[in-house]
Amino acid sequence: MTEAAVKFGVVNKCGLLMPTKNRQDICLRQLIFYALEKSPHPIYISDASDAPMSEAQQRLLTSLTDVLDIYYFYDNDLNNVEAIEFLINECKENYCAYIGDDDYLIPTGISRAIEYLIENESVRIVSGESWLLESDLLDQSNRISFKHISPYFVADRVEQDVMDRLRAHAMEYWVTLFGVHRTREFKEDWLHNTKMKSRYFTELMPNFIGVSRGAAVVLRQPFLIRKNHHGRAGYVSPLKRMHDDNWMAGLGMGLSVLGDSLIERGVNKSNAADLAFEVFETYFSRWVGKHYVQPQRYRILETSLNRVKRIYVRLTLWITSKTHFGEQSHRIGDYFGNLSYSLTVPIESERNLENLRDRIKSTCQ
Repeated sequence: MTEAAVKFGVVNKCGLLMPTKNRQDICLRQLIFYALEKSPHPIYISDASDAPMSEAQQRLLTSLTDVLDIYYFYDNDLNNVEAIEFLINECKENYCAYIGDDDYLIPTGISRAIEYLIENESVRIVSGESWLLESDLLDQSNRISFKHISPYFVADRVEQDVMDRLRAHAMEYWVTLFGVHRTREFKEDWLHNTKMKSRYFTELMPNFIGVSRGAAVVLRQPFLIRKNHHGRAGYVSPLKRMHDDNWMAGLGMGLSVLGDSLIERGVNKSNAADLAFEVFETYFSRWVGKHYVQPQRYRILETSLNRVKRIYVRLTLWITSKTHFGEQSHRIGDYFGNLSYSLTVPIESERNLENLRDRIKSTCQ
């Protein structure tokens, strides 16, 4: 166990659950970021890639285990949903958060989210301020070219009435999976997902189920950096998925599971199915309006790789002027500095690997 992990203690650590497939370089780059951030939070990786890591990748992973608590599992028979269920069951911590292999959770934000959950038993999910990093894959090494950065929408779901929460979430949906959860509750929210054949509903269902069972709170705390690029695996628009038989089966099962959750929350059994349908109808109506009546996008920052260092100062100034992070404000630039380094440093050669090891070692001393 690392020194940082010992300092935080078992009860205050969060298991980060990361499934990955055929993007081991991208996965390792996220680990580099956590090493540079001195993260105390254990990382559980389920790797379903067609082939095991190369020797160079394995050496880097071994180096990172000196400063991070990493639990690595290789099983190429697991799909993404099965991998997440497997990692939930492996997680030893009382708290957990799902993270894509190309997204980044900010460790200090995770720790603050845990504190909030400890202090507020009625809250089920805690997230924080988030950003979407638009980027393109540069080459086969999966290095990233930055395009622009924008806020990633998150919002409180604290309405007392369960249907008020669900209606609000359907109207302005965001992925609560990335928030910090109590592990036992996240396991409950994920319970039916391995039986769901529609991949699209395997994201929707635990989000809506979680919100139906408790409040979701967004802290004024840097928390998540999501990446959006052409290398995102398996994305198909919801409208195209509607022509798939699995989509219709997913909707049927989703209505049943959400209806049961509403009944558990005290909703009349005769009304539960209609109310569950209302939630999905609202969500899909909103989705069509959002993506086919295109709103003008607000571009906050545009940069290219040869100007990437400017991102730190400009982004810090913008975020500090728009938010109230207090002592955290001066760290915003560091987050994106470490993120940029983890994304762009070449990791293919032994010499680069040694330089990377030295930087991580000096950072974590």
